[in-house]
Amino acid sequence: MMKREILILRSLLLIQPSKKAIAAIVDKVRTIIKSAKAWKQEDLIKALNPIIKGWAMYHRTVLSSVTFGRLDWIVRNMLWK
Repeated sequence: MMKREILILRSLLLIQPSKKAIAAIVDKVRTIIKSAKAWKQEDLIKALNPIIKGWAMYHRTVLSSVTFGRLDWIVRNMLWK
């Protein structure tokens, strides 16, 4: 299973998280948030933190700052609703 995309742009090798990996983490976070409607905020943070942190640690060595920002925006919107 490929978790990273390799892009070549003007003779630069750019490796970033794949769309499939981003969709997987978004789905995982979405299911936790939907199942935790009645949880305390502290319990929800304890559940989400290791998942998001682990995904970020796995993808930290590649070009992923834009992806991290997008993921942050998606999770923030999920929590707001």
